[in-house]
Amino acid sequence: MRVIQAGARGAFLGLDIGGTLSKLIVIDPGTADARSPACKRVVDFVTAHQRFGLTGKRDEHLALELGDGAVIHLLRFHTRRMPGALALARSQLETCEGVKGAGLTVDCTGGGSRKFAGAFAREASLTLRAHDELECLVGGLIALLRASPDDEAFALGSGGERMGRDLSGSSAFPFIVANVGSGVSIVLVESPDRWRRVSGTPIGGGTFFGLVNLITGLTSFSEMLSAAAKGDHTAVNLTVGDIYGDSEGVYGLRPDHIAANFGKPLAARRMPGDRAEPATSRRECGSDGAAAEADSATPPRVRSGSFHSDGRFHARTEDVCRAALVMVTDQVAQAAVMSAKHHGVRRVLFAGSFLRHGSSGGVPQERLSWAIDAWSGGEAEAIFLKREGYNGALGALLASGDTCAS
Repeated sequence: MRVIQAGARGAFLGLDIGGTLSKLIVIDPGTADARSPACKRVVDFVTAHQRFGLTGKRDEHLALELGDGAVIHLLRFHTRRMPGALALARSQLETCEGVKGAGLTVDCTGGGSRKFAGAFAREASLTLRAHDELECLVGGLIALLRASPDDEAFALGSGGERMGRDLSGSSAFPFIVANVGSGVSIVLVESPDRWRRVSGTPIGGGTFFGLVNLITGLTSFSEMLSAAAKGDHTAVNLTVGDIYGDSEGVYGLRPDHIAANFGKPLAARRMPGDRAEPATSRRECGSDGAAAEADSATPPRVRSGSFHSDGRFHARTEDVCRAALVMVTDQVAQAAVMSAKHHGVRRVLFAGSFLRHGSSGGVPQERLSWAIDAWSGGEAEAIFLKREGYNGALGALLASGDTCAS
């Protein structure tokens, strides 16, 4: 990808305002004479910091070099912190030559491109130029695959190791894109110019966050996914083995297959006269939604995945997080596989900020990879992207037509 006009007469900002996260692309054209005053001010400020306010962060390790000194910088912040982001933008741009009075246009996509248009104009003299969300998703994704063919796309091996996939050529088509944000959109991409939304599901990252927050009280994705990495979903989920025992081949299902998400309390419920389960000292969540950290200096209470003497089902926070993650990723994978089979497609690409939260532990990716292989009978492959959360922002910038790329 070559940026020809970015920062001079062309656009250099791309923004994707999602329901949970906002993602910002900033292009540095690399040479001083190619930068407009506004571009120089923004690039200098962005590259001088890695953290911005309470939730803003520049993903320095994901910066993409385009050649001739040009670089794409990637930043993200919580959408709920938009007022602070606008105040920061105003403080940097209000005295910048060519911006004050005339304003600056930011190419934008996502639901917030319309929701926040008034606030951008009023608070920071910025004009949001809205672009179609799925068009930006596909356009940005294809641009990234072509710009970084050696390391952008990868599949996971049986041991969780990354295996590179070069999808920069025409042979990559067709493929399915499952964009996992608060909900999920599933798009069939037949060529760079031919794509359409074919399915979707409201069960996505928002479902995971909402359930875990309501049950455990945890308040951040990173906490939830870190806990999920340590959890055992079978303490909460009802498995085929719980119903049929360890016999192999019941309806072709293994004993560890899930029969009912969050179904263990139903099967394990105590009846009058039953004795309470033995105790443990691990962190637990009561069925009333309160998270409790058992003090190692106090006597243990009850093991995870069983009933307390007061009749409530108890599970560790880690087990609840894992069960919620498994439920969401399995449903996303099933929806994606159904679309892939219907359209005769083998590759399923996953994008979206939900996966970005799990990049350190890879738990969502590992489960999605397993589920795609399992539900498709090995006929489909899950493929992930290094910069999965930034497709929309880059696509918005490219959709402006002011930034030339090839």
